[in-house]
Amino acid sequence: MLVMHARERAVRTLFKPLEQWLGDTKHYFTHEFPEELSPLLIEVPEASLVCPPVVVVVPLMRSLSYSLGEPGLKSMYLSLMATATDGRDAQGVHPSFISVVERLSAKEARLLPMIMGQLQMPVAQVAWLSPDGSSTVLGRHLLDVNDRATGQPSEDVDFGLWVDNWIQLGLVEVDYAVQWSGENSYEWVERRPEFLAWKAQFDASVRYEKGVLRVTDFGKRFGRAIGPRDALIALA
Repeated sequence: MLVMHARERAVRTLFKPLEQWLGDTKHYFTHEFPEELSPLLIEVPEASLVCPPVVVVVPLMRSLSYSLGEPGLKSMYLSLMATATDGRDAQGVHPSFISVVERLSAKEARLLPMIMGQLQMPVAQVAWLSPDGSSTVLGRHLLDVNDRATGQPSEDVDFGLWVDNWIQLGLVEVDYAVQWSGENSYEWVERRPEFLAWKAQFDASVRYEKGVLRVTDFGKRFGRAIGPRDALIALA
C-alpha cells in the first residue's frame, strides 16, 4: 500500500505541468488518473518514470478524456500511457497508436488485445453458391471468439467491419490463399450463430473459405504498447 501511494505521488508530480491542457477533465486527471495509472507502473522503478513527450502525452490525455465512459477504450489509453511513462522502453509509444485507438469501437477495444496477443489465427469467409454457379459472399472474416461468461460463440459482433478496419489501420492482414494447420482448426465456423442462420436459410448451398489472419509488424508494436497490462481480452 505504501508503495502504491508513493507511485501515485510520483505520477501526480510527473503530470502536474500538463494541467493547463486538461480543461473540464482536470478533476479526473488530478484525482482518478494517478490512482488508475499507478497500478500499471508498479513494476517500474521510480527512477525510470518519465513524463511522455508532448507529441504523445497531450493527444493521449485528450483522447483518454473522451473515453471515460467506455472501459475498454479507457483501459487501452491507460496502457499506452503506462508504456509511454516507462523510461526503460526504448521503443515507447508511436503517436500513430493514439489515432489507432480513436478509430476503434468499444467492442473492438475489448477484443483486439486478444488478437494482438495471438499474432495469427484461423479466419473464414462464408458464401452462398447459387444454382447458376455464381457465388455471393454472406459474411467476411469470421473469427473463433467466445463469450467470456458462457463460453458460447459471441453474438452481436461485426467481424467483417472490424477486421477490415484493422487491415486499414495496418494492424493485421488476411490471406485466404493459405490455411491454418490442424485437422479441426475450422470446426468452430459451423458453430457460429451467423453460419447456422445462413445454413438454415440456404441449406447445402452455403460454403466457407478458410484463411489465416496475421498481425503485421506495426500491429505487433501496437500490441506490445497496449499489453500485457490490458486484461480486457475478450468480449463481455
